[in-house]
Amino acid sequence: MNHTQNVNRIIRKNLPHFWLYIAMSFAVSVVVRILALLPALLMKRIIDVYIPASNGGAVIRNIVLLAIVALANGAITAWYRKTTIVTGRNMGHLLFAKCFEKILYQPMRFYDENNSAEVASYCRSEAMEYVLLWITDIPQLLSSLCVGLIVFASLIKMNVAVGAIQLLYIPMLLIPCKFLADKSQGYGERIAANRAKTNQILSDTFRGIRFVKTMLIEKLQLKKLNQVNDDTISVWGKMVALENAQGIWMTTLVDSLFTGVTFGLGALYVLGGRLSIGSLVVILGFLPQLFDIIKGVSKTNFNYRKMLGSYAKLFEMISMEDERSAPCENKPFVFNRSVRYDHVTFRYSEARGSVFTDLTFEIKRGEWVGVVGESGAGKSTMADLLQKFYTPTGGHILIDDTDVSAIDSNALRKNIISVAQDTFLFPGTLRENLLLANPQAGDDALTDALAKVRLTELLHELPHGLDEEIGENGVQLSGGQRQRLAIAQALLHGCQILILDEVTSNLDEKTESEIADMLKALKEKENLTILCISHRPRILTYADRVMTIEGGKARL
Repeated sequence: MNHTQNVNRIIRKNLPHFWLYIAMSFAVSVVVRILALLPALLMKRIIDVYIPASNGGAVIRNIVLLAIVALANGAITAWYRKTTIVTGRNMGHLLFAKCFEKILYQPMRFYDENNSAEVASYCRSEAMEYVLLWITDIPQLLSSLCVGLIVFASLIKMNVAVGAIQLLYIPMLLIPCKFLADKSQGYGERIAANRAKTNQILSDTFRGIRFVKTMLIEKLQLKKLNQVNDDTISVWGKMVALENAQGIWMTTLVDSLFTGVTFGLGALYVLGGRLSIGSLVVILGFLPQLFDIIKGVSKTNFNYRKMLGSYAKLFEMISMEDERSAPCENKPFVFNRSVRYDHVTFRYSEARGSVFTDLTFEIKRGEWVGVVGESGAGKSTMADLLQKFYTPTGGHILIDDTDVSAIDSNALRKNIISVAQDTFLFPGTLRENLLLANPQAGDDALTDALAKVRLTELLHELPHGLDEEIGENGVQLSGGQRQRLAIAQALLHGCQILILDEVTSNLDEKTESEIADMLKALKEKENLTILCISHRPRILTYADRVMTIEGGKARL
């Protein structure tokens, strides 16, 4: 399937009524262009009929009609431009939302292989611009073709020679403009790539601003940005030069040349009595409409080719398969007995070695299992496989007797919650972050969850309590407070299996013991299963047993 077919398929699938808007836009555009032809026809009647007959009343009536037509055309054109732009923007936003949705439901491997800032740059505004191209340029082009055929037929009828000479306009315009359009596509791709690089530099700099300042590399980051910007400016300059060259060739040279030739030839026929002055006025009035056909083809092709370079990535992302399209029996989550890893193997890619060669172990319902091992042994990967963030390359992971691959992903992740060492919090208030875990939770439930993780004192210290802004990624909180807040979110969310990945690394021994006591009580009360990945001996003493991951295998 070529790119154009792929784009059309995506539009049909994601933009309801898109082609209805295209049809309406085409119809209105035809009306606008026909109205644009009427002044020349009215002028012909005035010059050839009413002035020779000295019919002043008819002249005035036609002039009034001419003014009415002009006003009507202006009003319809203004309404048409507003409607198409608003409609195009709305559909562009819808297409952007579809792109964002596709990205959200990609498997974790997608995020491993693609830079987040780069992905964001490709789906930001391009969708709206692309839809606008279709809503405005394409219907206008089609209407130009239809009305242009009428114009050309009228020119031939009035004078064969004058009409036929316009055929030379086509190759003189299209051949050079095709060359310019081909060049513009490559420039579009380069601009899109530079936009992604710029976003990446900004994202990396702001996320690592403490490191940037510590290492005094502000100038280095600025240099990187300026290098990309310089290249973008250079490419934009070349793009503008192409557009200017196209404009000069179309308007200054070709249009002027053919207008002059047509006028000169028409004047000779008027002098020879083979053409009326009114008909010459009509011909000169019709020429811009005829020129619009070819210029419209050239302009639309130029914009489309430029767009392909910038937007190809956008439509590639929209057309991607996602987690929802992966084959799955969508069985419910049922956990009564155990979680069992049965000869599981896994590797991230062919280029990298295997993480697991024969991972086999079993965890009973209601157990607290500590997990230890050297860095890179696969402790976190083991947890990711259980949540279906990745798929084992061999073997099976069974909950009771059901393979996790057959369990509905939403049901699975609802009941298996992972709290990582690197806690992520959204900008906003304490309440907003807690409600992400359970939107229906009331204040009592929120304060109770905070109390369980020993954050009651913090809540009392905050001037606005639950409505206190905690900053980007909880910058207003300490590392230990952020980790406890993440555990509170997990408790609010509710689960049957809780995975703790070094979550007490930033806690003092007293707080660590308090959290561990709370988790142990919760485990016994609600029959909660806990996998606790940790290097800290204290919390491992709370485990029913400790499992070591080493050499791609598990040892209990």
